[in-house]
Amino acid sequence: MSNKPPCLQEMPTNPIGWAVAFSAIPIVLTPIIATFADEISQTIVGLSGGLAGGAAFIGGIIVLIALVPTATCEAGTMKGCIAGVVNAVDPGVDGGDAALPWMESHPSVQLVCKSSYWPFLMEAETEQTNPPAGAWCIETGRHSPYIVCYYYSEVLCNASKGALAGAAIGGVAGVLVAIAVVAAIACSSVIGCLFALLLAALIGAAFVFGGMMAGGHAGAAAGTDIEVEDSEDGVNVQVGDYVTLKGKFGYGQQTERIGLFIEETAIHGRSTESAPFSFTDPDSNLTDDDCPVSDVPM
Repeated sequence: MSNKPPCLQEMPTNPIGWAVAFSAIPIVLTPIIATFADEISQTIVGLSGGLAGGAAFIGGIIVLIALVPTATCEAGTMKGCIAGVVNAVDPGVDGGDAALPWMESHPSVQLVCKSSYWPFLMEAETEQTNPPAGAWCIETGRHSPYIVCYYYSEVLCNASKGALAGAAIGGVAGVLVAIAVVAAIACSSVIGCLFALLLAALIGAAFVFGGMMAGGHAGAAAGTDIEVEDSEDGVNVQVGDYVTLKGKFGYGQQTERIGLFIEETAIHGRSTESAPFSFTDPDSNLTDDDCPVSDVPM
């Protein structure tokens, strides 16, 4: 049996929380600066239009950080093949029917691989790249390593591009409208200036989000549905299937090996066990798979 890859640990992330924290900066700084002297307040009066535009831009950036993750649409650079039992299936973006299609994912399978493929999970793509940091592991079943393999979704990639383009157009329009609206508001007091900044940020964020929605859904509508299915006979891949997956491989967020994207799928029957699976299941029951070599990429 090959040496088991180290198991990765979840890294907590909260981009929306960071966005909210940054959004408080103009709210906190405005009253502090305005309390220094009446001259500064008068300067703010003269710059209210510029501040409004800047606040609108900041508001748009906040929304972008929180709501528009850039979808990975480039295939991996390493050609490979892996086999095992399907532990979970994620249908990913569903034809653009989701409220925010650009926030969905490519369809994917979570594959508990045979132990003979563990070296592939830890193999560097080239002499210039470092090996993956480890692999995700099923907590039960002797901490069995698994790999997430994605199938390319044109819907997701078009939705992501459309959302970014729409957000950019909406951001420009939001700045112009914010300047026009806030220029008409008197900024003769700290409260007045604060209100102007808040209104500008809200206007900017609203235009960015509106553009994002329009562009994202328009892009999703132009895409083609991709499902996790057998490439030869159209049979959907299900939890418990023994499969061989061939295609391109790359790196995930923690430099773990991922399938990016799977191009060929072969089904070799089903396990009699239930998820979560142990690597001992495919080791014992998937003796013949379709990979040309048992423990190295093609």
